[in-house]
Amino acid sequence: MGQYAVKLTDKDKQYYIHWSEIVDAPVYVAVSLDDYRAYFRDRFGRDADESSERRGDWKRLEETGLITESYQTPEEAVACNRAGTNERQLTVEGIRRRYLRGRTESGVC
Repeated sequence: MGQYAVKLTDKDKQYYIHWSEIVDAPVYVAVSLDDYRAYFRDRFGRDADESSERRGDWKRLEETGLITESYQTPEEAVACNRAGTNERQLTVEGIRRRYLRGRTESGVC
C-alpha cells in the first residue's frame, strides 16, 4: 500500500493530488506544484523533497502526470478507488467533480 502524486486537469486547470492506496482516494489536493511541494516538505521533510528533485520526480510529475511507476497514466492511477460516498467507486470525471472542480485553494480532502 502506497501513496503517490498525480496531476489531473479539469477545465484547463491543473491540480496536484496526493493519492493514498490505503483509502484509495485523494488525501490532499494542491492548486499548484509549489503548493504540492510545500505540503510534501511539511509531511515528509526537506530531505525527501530535495531527494525527489534530484531523482527528477517533480519534472516527471509535470511531464507525465505521475510520480509512480505502477501506472502508465494519471487516469489509470485513480481508476480503482473508493473516493465516493460510502466508499463507492468514482469515475475519473466523478473525481474531478467531487475533489477538483471549483477548488481555488490547496487543502486536505
